[in-house]
Amino acid sequence: MNLVVSDTTPSEDSTPTADTPQEPDLRASVVRGGKKLLIRQTAGLIISGVGSIVIARLIGLTGYGSYAAVFELAFFGQAILEFSLDLFLVRRSSVDKEIYDTVFVLLLVSAALGTSGAIAGIPLLGHFVHVPQFHHVALCMFASIPVMHLQQVPLSKLERELKYGVIGKAEVAAQMMFLIVGVCLASIHFGVWAPVIAWWTQQTILLVAFWAKAGYRPALGARMPLVREAMRFGAASTSANFVYSLRNLVNPVVVSRILGVRAVAIVGLTLNLMDQASFIKTVTFRIALTVLGRVQGSASRFANAVREGTMIQIFVVGIPFIGFSCAARILIPLLFGSKWTEVAHVFPLVAVSYLAYVGGSLYTAGLLARGNPWLTIVPNIMNSVLLWLAAVVLVRRFGVIGYGLAELFTIPSVVLTLVLYTISIGRQHFLVPSIWFVSIAAAILAPAVSWWLLLALMAPICIRPSRRGLFAVIELGMAETAIGRRANERLQVYRRGSKS
Repeated sequence: MNLVVSDTTPSEDSTPTADTPQEPDLRASVVRGGKKLLIRQTAGLIISGVGSIVIARLIGLTGYGSYAAVFELAFFGQAILEFSLDLFLVRRSSVDKEIYDTVFVLLLVSAALGTSGAIAGIPLLGHFVHVPQFHHVALCMFASIPVMHLQQVPLSKLERELKYGVIGKAEVAAQMMFLIVGVCLASIHFGVWAPVIAWWTQQTILLVAFWAKAGYRPALGARMPLVREAMRFGAASTSANFVYSLRNLVNPVVVSRILGVRAVAIVGLTLNLMDQASFIKTVTFRIALTVLGRVQGSASRFANAVREGTMIQIFVVGIPFIGFSCAARILIPLLFGSKWTEVAHVFPLVAVSYLAYVGGSLYTAGLLARGNPWLTIVPNIMNSVLLWLAAVVLVRRFGVIGYGLAELFTIPSVVLTLVLYTISIGRQHFLVPSIWFVSIAAAILAPAVSWWLLLALMAPICIRPSRRGLFAVIELGMAETAIGRRANERLQVYRRGSKS
């Protein structure tokens, strides 16, 4: 491979290249691809959920607590070292091979230097993170960072080509291997090493699958104007990502020092279940960032994409949260054992905070797509600072429940995101998403506060603007099926009748 450094760069508004589908109806293409990814992610959700249950029961609180603490540190390091270069590729209106090659080289350099520094810093981290076998587990987990880095360019290429079905198949296969390897090793008493080895297996499969399907062959080429452009975007986006990711250190640092490894396991499993229940957030965010990068020239299409995506996210993330929150006090002891009961008490509190974050995530994506990454830093700083300060006080006062209460204190940072989005983009309509958030959040808290709060779910149906928004979400979800088209025809008849 030849090392090429050039001083020319195409305009970001240049004609889209071969990696951009030239379909007349982008929305229909996204819906079709998104459905494939959604189906695969649903299968992955079931596999990962089963895997989490079995592995957590087999390795116990201590083993799972050690894995959860180190995993959060490794994921924090990988997210920062990635320098948001994957977002740089996805949000760009056009990309050619030289841009892919430039990002590939930057990721290689970042992985080599960053991983070396992270491994060298393990002894220092050990003074702050109080979990068994930290040094050895951290060494193995940090060493997987280059593997995750090498996935990003082919994954971004597949996303730009809207090949969500291919991505979904690869992720389901990798999750299946995580389950098989993790459960087999845990059953023969590998302890904390069972999920560590399973994680390595999962990431290796993703690496091979993405490279095999993307059709990308790298060259060590880097054009300096592109390097500067990518680094400018990465500096702003990664700064925002860094300060937000500091919240991920609350569990391994604050909770472990105050309450010990058992509490780390409780919080870690709660966050794991949260990610499993809200898997659709990843789907819609990935799709939305690709689409927003292509419609940013039209203010109305851009605003509609953000609003529709936000409504979909709140609805489809919130409903599973409600179901799990209501059933958790029965399911958790049944599936995981009585030692994990506190997860059922922490989950509703964390779920409300997470739902607020989901509601603001596409507005953050909108700022990124419109080239305003620096505006995302202030809300992220606010989010992390509020969580750290609240956790230090509340975890010491209320134990594990204190972490859930601390999460609720971060919600004002989402409000700040909406304010900055309005200032940057223009006046927006937040009424319907706000109604949905408040009603769903109240229902999530029903098991912890009062079951009467479930009545709040009537608000999206009874309030007319919210009802129209609900119809729009249903129409979007069913638009590509014959049954959906017939249902939409009936829905249109109903809407005309309700107006009359």
